[in-house]
Amino acid sequence: MATVRSVVDCMEKWWPPKLAAAWDNVGLILGNKAETIRSVITCLTVTRSVVDEAVESGAGMIVSHHPVLFSPVKKLTADSVQGRNLLRLLEKKIAVYSPHTAHDSAFGGVNDQIAAKIGLEKVKPLKPREEAGKFKLVVFVPENALEKLSTGLFAAGAGVIGNYTECSFWHPGSGTFLPGAGANPTIGQVGKREVVPELRVEFLAEQRNLTRIVEALRANHPYEEPAFDLVPLLPEPSLLGEGRIGSLPSGQTAFEIVEKCHRLFGGKQIQLLGAKEKKVNRVAIGCGAAGSWAQDAIAAGADLFLTGEMRYHEELESFQSGLSVILLGHHTSERFAMVRMAQRLQEAIPDLIAWPARQDDLERHVLRGD
Repeated sequence: MATVRSVVDCMEKWWPPKLAAAWDNVGLILGNKAETIRSVITCLTVTRSVVDEAVESGAGMIVSHHPVLFSPVKKLTADSVQGRNLLRLLEKKIAVYSPHTAHDSAFGGVNDQIAAKIGLEKVKPLKPREEAGKFKLVVFVPENALEKLSTGLFAAGAGVIGNYTECSFWHPGSGTFLPGAGANPTIGQVGKREVVPELRVEFLAEQRNLTRIVEALRANHPYEEPAFDLVPLLPEPSLLGEGRIGSLPSGQTAFEIVEKCHRLFGGKQIQLLGAKEKKVNRVAIGCGAAGSWAQDAIAAGADLFLTGEMRYHEELESFQSGLSVILLGHHTSERFAMVRMAQRLQEAIPDLIAWPARQDDLERHVLRGD
């Protein structure tokens, strides 16, 4: 039988929380991981209609792109719409998980899906993620002590490369030392120079784990004074980050692209800002409310920026800078990915029934004149 934990594990595998923006609130926001569930509803936002559907259908969980709680809450009462929604969910033991900006930025996430739909090539992050500071640890140890030392360092966080752990390199050599007065050597004796067969062992590690790793080294190395080097490393270009930018295979016009978006995403109010006939090669993408990234798009050499929504002054700045903009609408730019998420959950957890909410947006009526 599926549990809340089953869904959380999928979410965190597909959309790692570490990719979320610092200001965001992602993860399991409401519920018990051990709770057994039979069905899940995916949605963009936890609205009253989504709560009604979850309660009426007997769903055990909601996966909502937008967090049901963004900021700390001091009171939870029925005096507000949010309070009433949360109290109903608590009463019915309906869990809520939000992947939000982790889902936006991950490989195969919302922005990647948009890029694939419109046929973008050579896709990379618009705003590359700054990788945590890294260093190389080089340590010299007798071969019979290698296993204990390596185990301790791995446990402290050394030896991680991407999805691989316990990574290291070693090579044999010889070490020399002469114990002085007051020394308590593991090998040899005071006043006599020793030549000892040793291994040179290398590990990669993140700067944030430095103190813990050095402590583990000293605790697991047989020597009174182990010899080791800490070598800071330059950051490598990151393949992770926010938004996407890439190239179209042929020079299409801005209007041709907006027509394609209308076919692909639907939406009632897709807008094009800028000249219809402008030829477009480089396209930047930022789902949702990513209007502030227009300057990043310009700096990256984009001809067109595709996003959900923008503030008016952001529209003006883009127009005056010569950047064409397609506004899909916030809901339209992300809702399609909630449909795909339900499909993925259904495929990944056979005991689970998953479907996208019937209605998770405002009721909109668009009046058009001649």
